[in-house]
Amino acid sequence: MQNIVQDGDPVLRKNAIAIPIKNITSSKIRKIIRHMKSALESADDGVAIAAPQIGESLRIFVVSHRAEEIMHEDSPEHKGTDTVYINPIIKELSEEMTDLEEGCLSVKSIFGTTRRATRAVIEAYDEKGKRFRQEGFGLMAQIFQHETDHLNGTLFVDKAKDLYMYKPNNDSSRLAFWGSDVFSVYVLETLKTRGLVPHVIITNAPQKHGRGLLLKETPVSKWAEREKILCITPDKLDEAFIESYKKEQVACALVASYGKILSQTILDIPKEGTYNIHPSLLPRWRGASPIESALLHDDKTGVSLMRMDFKMDHGPLVTQANIDFPTWPYNKDTLLKTLAERGGEQFMDSYEAILQKKVELKPQDDSLATYCAKIEKEDGLINLSDDPQINLRKIFAYSGWPSAFFFMERNGKKTRVIIESAHIKDNALMLDMVKPEGKRVMSYDEFMRGSGKKQ
Repeated sequence: MQNIVQDGDPVLRKNAIAIPIKNITSSKIRKIIRHMKSALESADDGVAIAAPQIGESLRIFVVSHRAEEIMHEDSPEHKGTDTVYINPIIKELSEEMTDLEEGCLSVKSIFGTTRRATRAVIEAYDEKGKRFRQEGFGLMAQIFQHETDHLNGTLFVDKAKDLYMYKPNNDSSRLAFWGSDVFSVYVLETLKTRGLVPHVIITNAPQKHGRGLLLKETPVSKWAEREKILCITPDKLDEAFIESYKKEQVACALVASYGKILSQTILDIPKEGTYNIHPSLLPRWRGASPIESALLHDDKTGVSLMRMDFKMDHGPLVTQANIDFPTWPYNKDTLLKTLAERGGEQFMDSYEAILQKKVELKPQDDSLATYCAKIEKEDGLINLSDDPQINLRKIFAYSGWPSAFFFMERNGKKTRVIIESAHIKDNALMLDMVKPEGKRVMSYDEFMRGSGKKQ
């Protein structure tokens, strides 16, 4: 499935550029039109697409053969064709207006009522550079106005009223979600924004906290309770759980940072398979700490959507996204949130194809696989005399937990000092904020002056 740009991308808000007449038949424009047709064909609910929706700020839109077939639904034998409109200009709009339900491939799962003219006349160039004029009524008039808005940087949600979110409720689209931590919650929020609420959520059982007197629920469990979604917290993934899971009759399952190995039996229960959002560019960084490993060793990262098998992070890929960050290393919390949200978008963009058995799977190249281990508390210890770039990477990678730290002896006492923030200056590591053991967060200069006070 071709990626379609979603609301929030700046290209959708630009006034698209007209194409010089002499360039209409160029190989570049032909290639862009092919990509547009491919993206439109891959979206089963799409009737038209504008060039900005595939990331090209050019004045082109394509109307699918489906639009013509819908307008001739009384004649099932009628077969439409894809029509290309280059440098289109609406020449006439009727005074008669009507309220029409409208959606958009770039605003997934959101619908609303938009007031449109019932008749529109458009002039444009076709793929061969020939100018033509066309009159449209009903659906076609609506398409002309919707797509011209796209070329002017306007989305239908800017004009629509009574916006609502479509939520699939039928058994054929039931989703099971497996997750446990904040990464999982960011994915769930993304699915919710796109109109998909899981039928059931599976998360880890509450863990003893403090002195064992309290039970600590996972962030996912709290999210499910807030959203009033069925949440299962099994102690063991045993036969009793498997039988109860089968009874939910889910069509598909999505795993995002669940933290436990799932057997092939469990993976095969959803009839359309079990998929995983993994925060790395697989097969790089299979394992428990892909985000930390990327911060420690790489200069970029991304997220992968794969269909799971019984081997760790081994299953075939559905899609991947490279993500560019303005600086590197990058804030770990922001990185985690960005990867989770992008992974959720990837799943939503693929979900319909998954349910319709049209998803394309690409095996991973095992020869390129790298592996990362579970982070231990001791990993956060750094030597301040080591390479400053390596130390800075550790500070970013280990922020939150286990935190980068060092020991300093003062007045005969050895103190553990957590590094909250730092930067590089003149090829030297400069500590900004620290938290000495038993004290508040303070500037490194204040700590060195010995003025830190107890919390």
